[in-house]
Amino acid sequence: MKNTSTIKEVSKLLGVAEATVRKLVNEGEIPSIRISPRRIIIPNEMLNRWMEARANADHIA
Repeated sequence: MKNTSTIKEVSKLLGVAEATVRKLVNEGEIPSIRISPRRIIIPNEMLNRWMEARANADHIA
């Protein structure tokens, strides 16, 4: 099993456009690691925690 995901993979998982994921990454909303100026990876463990936090926040609001 992979430990990281790409912007494209995360966009498919979340059901949003790649541009939306890039925006969230650039704003620091989704935790990520910039490997090079053109390559960004998202650690799956961090992505899962982010999704859980979002789900909990949506239930509270």
